[in-house]
Amino acid sequence: MQETTLFGGLLSNSAGRRLGQMVDGFLATQVVAVTARLGVPDHLAGTAQTAEELATATNTDPDALGRLLRAAALFGLLVQDEDGQFALTEMGDLLRSDAPGSMRDLAVGFTGPPIWRSVGELSDIVRTGRPENYGDEGGVIWDYYQHHPDEAQWIARAMGTITSRLATEVSESYDPSDFERIVDVGGGEGILLMHLLRNAPHATGVLFDLSEALSSAPAILADGGVADRTEIVAGSFFQEIPADGDLYLISQVLHNWDDERARTIVSNCHKVSRPGSTLLVIEPILPSGPQPSPLHLLDLIALVCAGSRERTREQLEALLTSESYTLIRDIPLSQDFLPWHILECRRI
Repeated sequence: MQETTLFGGLLSNSAGRRLGQMVDGFLATQVVAVTARLGVPDHLAGTAQTAEELATATNTDPDALGRLLRAAALFGLLVQDEDGQFALTEMGDLLRSDAPGSMRDLAVGFTGPPIWRSVGELSDIVRTGRPENYGDEGGVIWDYYQHHPDEAQWIARAMGTITSRLATEVSESYDPSDFERIVDVGGGEGILLMHLLRNAPHATGVLFDLSEALSSAPAILADGGVADRTEIVAGSFFQEIPADGDLYLISQVLHNWDDERARTIVSNCHKVSRPGSTLLVIEPILPSGPQPSPLHLLDLIALVCAGSRERTREQLEALLTSESYTLIRDIPLSQDFLPWHILECRRI
């Protein structure tokens, strides 16, 4: 692959070139995202095509698409031959929707309009401490997704990609077989609940989330063989959560909200759960010390998109204790992607 830095060429030393790559990284991000969003890799699966052919297939302008494709070739997603035909590289192949380990949903979901625009406001947010239009519903992105269902589907699938990885680790690390009724609060497509119900064959489940987040859930639960044991309920966890569970699950939810709203979610679980029931909080845990972590990038995303935050274990434990839960054990999961932990809590 050719040298991809644009502004890094201003300095010849390695530090300057690395810094330049970071400065012009916004271009790489959009080249990857738009190439994926347009479905170019799907059209190139097992074949090579010209920009004109791909423009017809993707309903785009041939000249503009050709410029995008040549930039994608610079970044190693495509190669172009002497006849002007483009083909996928090994890296570009990962943007196919049907590729094993596909990253298409991640590439599009996490670069969609609300996140992209929010990151662009980072300077102002650092000055003020929160997004400008941070309101009663918790920030800019959730309101956007409620009014733009197509974009909501992209982010839901992106989160599903992450949850699939997480669900495998949870199912290998936690035994839910003693529980009778498992309520997944903010469970999205139901991937994690499906894995837990497979390991608890006598339990029933409730999948609870906003209606727009649940659209893919029936098919996923059916494919997982647990649809007949799962009730799908639409609603807001700020209002009323399904009652009478002996295991409540809050996975990758609390970091989307500030402390006040996070406490409301936990409190609402406490109000409707059985005495002595269990709450599982599954979150990436921010390091307490000075060591750098990729989670600090996710912490910035939480800030700019929702005025929320990643939390240390101490911060999470304090939040849970304030709503009458006792931390029983901390189960760390694999640390090679995100530093996920299962915090198992008992209702007081």
